[in-house]
Amino acid sequence: MSRSPLRRARSRRRGRRRAYRGSVIHYLVALTLVPSIGLAVLSGIFIEDRLEDARVAGRVGAQMELVVELHELRSIIASESSASVLKASATRYGISMEGLADIIGHDLVRPVEPTRDRTDAALAGFRPDERNRATIERLPGQLRAARQAADRSFQSAEVALAVAWDMHAAFTEIDRALSVATQRTVQRIVDGDDGTGSNELLAAVSQMARVAAIVDVGIQEGVHLGALFTARTDDERVTALADLEDAAAVWRRSSNALSQHLSPAIRRSWEASVSHAQGTTMDDTIEALVESGLSADPTAPTAEAQEASVVVARLATDLRVLVREAADEGVAIAAADEASAQRRVTWAFAGTGLLLVAAVSLLGAIGGLLRRRLGSLAEAAERFSAGELDEMAVHGPREIAAASVALNDAVASFRQVSVQAERLSAGELDAPELQVAAPGALGTALQVSVQQIVSAARERERLQGELAHQASHDGLTHLPNRAETERLIEKALARAHRSEGSVAVLFVDLDHFKACNDTLGHAAGDQVLRTAADRMSAAVRPGDTVCRIGGDEFVVVIEPVGSDRSVVEIAERVAASLVEPMTYGEHTIAIGGSVGVAISDPSSDADSLLREADSAMYRAKATARGGVEVFNDALRAGLQDDADFRVAMADALVRDELELHYQPVLDIASGRLTAFEALARWPRPGIGMVGPDEFIPMAEKSGLILDIGEWALRVAAAQLVSWSADPAFASVKVAVNLSGRHLSQTRVVDDVRAALAASGLPADRLIIEITESVAIESSAAIDHLIALSDLGVLIALDDFGTGYTSIGQLLHLPIDILKIDRSLVSGTNEDGSPALGGSSRVVDLIIEIAHALDLDVVAEGVEDQSQLDTLAQAACESAQGYLLARPMPTADVVGWVAARQGGEVVPGVTGARRT
Repeated sequence: MSRSPLRRARSRRRGRRRAYRGSVIHYLVALTLVPSIGLAVLSGIFIEDRLEDARVAGRVGAQMELVVELHELRSIIASESSASVLKASATRYGISMEGLADIIGHDLVRPVEPTRDRTDAALAGFRPDERNRATIERLPGQLRAARQAADRSFQSAEVALAVAWDMHAAFTEIDRALSVATQRTVQRIVDGDDGTGSNELLAAVSQMARVAAIVDVGIQEGVHLGALFTARTDDERVTALADLEDAAAVWRRSSNALSQHLSPAIRRSWEASVSHAQGTTMDDTIEALVESGLSADPTAPTAEAQEASVVVARLATDLRVLVREAADEGVAIAAADEASAQRRVTWAFAGTGLLLVAAVSLLGAIGGLLRRRLGSLAEAAERFSAGELDEMAVHGPREIAAASVALNDAVASFRQVSVQAERLSAGELDAPELQVAAPGALGTALQVSVQQIVSAARERERLQGELAHQASHDGLTHLPNRAETERLIEKALARAHRSEGSVAVLFVDLDHFKACNDTLGHAAGDQVLRTAADRMSAAVRPGDTVCRIGGDEFVVVIEPVGSDRSVVEIAERVAASLVEPMTYGEHTIAIGGSVGVAISDPSSDADSLLREADSAMYRAKATARGGVEVFNDALRAGLQDDADFRVAMADALVRDELELHYQPVLDIASGRLTAFEALARWPRPGIGMVGPDEFIPMAEKSGLILDIGEWALRVAAAQLVSWSADPAFASVKVAVNLSGRHLSQTRVVDDVRAALAASGLPADRLIIEITESVAIESSAAIDHLIALSDLGVLIALDDFGTGYTSIGQLLHLPIDILKIDRSLVSGTNEDGSPALGGSSRVVDLIIEIAHALDLDVVAEGVEDQSQLDTLAQAACESAQGYLLARPMPTADVVGWVAARQGGEVVPGVTGARRT
């Protein structure tokens, strides 16, 4: 069994390696670069760690100093507090400071002013950290408040009785704030926020925390003792004794276990602090004081009170010394840690430098050995990267030789790849060079990539072709779409222009296609479209092109054109091919098609040619469905006129040229005015009055009918509201005609709602008039009529009797009023010819049917008295027509109504009315 090319290449390389002398691995074993780098990194980490130890020791020492400074500041303020309390007490009981000193001891009585100076000096020199800055910044304001209370208490015994307690409370609040700041700083050290440091430093920190805590308790005892001297009532005195007892209990719990956690030097200072000269402990003194109580008269304090005052005063001094000693011990340890860390940093720098120098020296020696052997390989690689595909000699250590062999294989592979790339860029996907692989494993891998690129290129060409076809062709019939049709016509016109020929376009519209879709569904409609496309393609010449531009509209591009008659013959064949019935399942479908023909001239372009063929198709459909119509000068002139008319009509809306005329609707029995029908009129500047029969159809085709309908609703509603200020118009309604195109749009409901809201007209005074064709051809229009009826608007079915509305359909329409067409009322057709006999009987039947359906009836086109009498006898409610009043401009309406109220004769009869 033969081996694969990749395995053979590997075997050849292994054979060549055995002949190479030496190995670069022997040199690399001695290379110490990586260990040296690792050593440098580890040394850096070690140095950074030692530097951090030094920084931690410095930060912890600074925080301990801050704790001592906070205690010093607190003690100084406590001294001011004590001096102020004693002076206030002396004032309260009417004794001098010397007398007070004789009572409680000269060591405890100090002047107030020197203590204030000490406090101000200490506060001015204090530098807090960020955590305590807010507390220290509030102290001056708090001190001013306390001193103001103290100064007032020094004025008289009565003021001292009222204010001394408030003064003591203010100093107590200051002491509490400093206590919190001290505890916060101590806790920061204990929590290690600035680092932990060595074990010795941690022990010093722990000792500092314990000492700070017990000192805080001792100070609290002094604060509560001072409260006894400022108490105003027995209740306050009882409260002060209770607070002192609680503080004493905390002191006992904290002090009993403190000694075992202190260093020998701090333990000796602690034991000396808690006992006075007679050996009486702080605990015993406070307990005796609590049991005996305090005399209400400070001029005759109990022996226990004197003893407690002396003990607390001495304890405050001793505890300050204890805090200083504990802090000094911690600071000394921190300084020793910092110095030790700095020494270790120095040693680490020195050792790392020596090792790196040795490593660099060794690296230089080894690099000299390898430089010559790697130089030639580097030169060959540079030539390769510069595009010089030259092979190099194989020599040097085994690994360098193997790299040389691999580089030579790469050179051969890239030579082959270069040739293959040229073939691929030229699009020569079948070139023989694309089938040959370069030598080596790299060549094999590159050949696989080349084959994948070739496959991808072929697949891309196939997909591009499919996408181009889909973008330019209809997905249902596979005929060219509208965009492609326009391109085909432009190309055909360009060829015709060069050959001085012409191009013909047939515009084909299927007849009755909508009925097929509505009756049998869209699947049947799709089948009809495919069949029609096949038939038309078979009916035209081989060089002609059938296209589908949308819906049921097709275009045939005929090129070249032999004669006008030959084009008409092709059009007739196309029309005839569509006449033959089609089958869909069990159904037989008969459609047909109307064809418009347009033949180019030198000025034609694709758009104009399509537009002309479309116009001819509409003429064919209007003349006789299934016929052929050729575009001519008359149609061209009509198109231009239509375009000019549409532009003028759009401008008329913008310039507010349209106006409404109002034809009254009268109650037949009473002659009372019940409504107006608003009729659009266009006094076109320079031409005169344009009737609605002229501009309404054009507005329907152009879409302007929507804006005209919205305008008529808005103007008619606002006008009726304006008239309603006159009581004669109080119950009059106004009717507005809306087109089927407007009613089939969702906006119609919004337009009616907006007109009512803008004018304030009640919905039941607005009548929307529709034609019979709207009622039977558009389901969307019926839905919108229902929505309008839900608003309260009245719906009138206009021109009833001339269309195809059945009685059954009336049952499902939201109709309130039935308007009988004028041809039935007058007995003549629109052209004036006599209508079929029996029209009066038809009117009677319509009125009876309307009454049975609970609909009001309005007769249109009443022109003589006999017609009005007949309607009255048939119980018709209302009528309008020239006999009663012609449509009149807005300015004439008020005068006409006033004339009726003035007693002018208005035609009318009194007839039977239904109840």
